[in-house]
Amino acid sequence: MPLLDAHAPHADVTLAGESLRLLPHRAAAWRDTLLVADTHLGKSESFQSIGVPAPTTVLDETLDRLAEAARAAGASRLLVLGDLLHAPAGLTPGMIDRVAAWRREHPLDLAIVPGNHDRRLHTLADAWRFTIAPDRLDDGPYTFVHDPSPIPERHVIGGHLHPCVRIPNGRFPIKLPCFHLRPGVLVLPAFTAFAAGVPVRRVPHDRVFAVVEHYVIEA
Repeated sequence: MPLLDAHAPHADVTLAGESLRLLPHRAAAWRDTLLVADTHLGKSESFQSIGVPAPTTVLDETLDRLAEAARAAGASRLLVLGDLLHAPAGLTPGMIDRVAAWRREHPLDLAIVPGNHDRRLHTLADAWRFTIAPDRLDDGPYTFVHDPSPIPERHVIGGHLHPCVRIPNGRFPIKLPCFHLRPGVLVLPAFTAFAAGVPVRRVPHDRVFAVVEHYVIEA
């Protein structure tokens, strides 16, 4: 059950007997670990490589928000649940150097659970100082994966689905990124802001926590 404080920007939930904090940065905090999924670093650069206009500020915005989330969580460890990268075409020298500089500024213990977009992940492990975790990482009561599905007697946390929730607003409903809590599974929102999001289909016992500007609220 969620432990909500109407005056707090985050939502605290208890899963498998442990506390998780859902942050408005589109991340979750557990113990000393910041959990994120689907950063899709290099997405703008991938689009630009084929002549598609894309914003140039996405990478810096993503890295700045990662740093803010780590500070808010008091985290010493960052665990990315897949799709750290977007595509090989996005791995430009400038993009690689920018992330390497960010890692020097923020020497968190960094581990990556590989996702379906992480095709060149191993080539960056030294420059960006991270370890590549197993596709299924068991830690405490949780199993961390990229593409989440229930596992008996475990609580699964993942990403991949880019969940969002539609809020009625006349002819133009608002679509907000969200945390989707299903029995046995927590799906994190895509960390990148450069993702459209897929509306969740709720069934009984589901809970949805929307990211509304600088707050997380149950929707």
